[in-house]
Amino acid sequence: MRSLVPSNCQIFSVSGSTNVGDQLPTGQLSVVPWRRTGVKYTNNEAYFDVIEEIDAIIDKSGSTITAEIQGVIDACVKLTGMPDLTLSFMNPRLLDDVSFHPCVRFKRWESERILSFIPPDGNFRLLSYHVSAQNLVAIPVYVKHSISFRDSSSLGRFEITVGPKQTMGKTIEGVTVTSQMPKGVLNMSLTPSQGTHTFDPVTKVGD
Repeated sequence: MRSLVPSNCQIFSVSGSTNVGDQLPTGQLSVVPWRRTGVKYTNNEAYFDVIEEIDAIIDKSGSTITAEIQGVIDACVKLTGMPDLTLSFMNPRLLDDVSFHPCVRFKRWESERILSFIPPDGNFRLLSYHVSAQNLVAIPVYVKHSISFRDSSSLGRFEITVGPKQTMGKTIEGVTVTSQMPKGVLNMSLTPSQGTHTFDPVTKVGD
């Protein structure tokens, strides 16, 4: 505001003129409210992270009974000037209940299923979406499990096997298996073939 209104301005002026500056300060106001003007970078770059949470029911043989996805696309954009970007999907019809950042041109998404936008500067969430169980959701891992109990004993055995599937996406990393055990379970002896393991006797959660 100091760039717009000088500190020695008069509240009223007899001549009818004002002391408001004739020009807008550089980098403060923009026709695009979510992006400032005059953005400059030596190295221009943009990153988009697709983060999905899959809620699935898998039977003993490893077959998927039902699966749905809640996903978001988080972006980090560091581009000079006023960039105008487009982003397309291989099968956008799978996405429903989509929530957009205000920068997305909704009419173009409605007509072409293409994301067209002038991004904010820095980090922001571009959109969130849902893929319903009615669609064939390809789970990137296979899961097989078995539960057995010893006769006349309170001891049981729970085995779970997890491995990557050949999908069209990239190789998965950082897999964590979390098991919520019943309240009656006092302790667990975990023996993973790879990685590390923990068990919390208070929350009954092993991973």
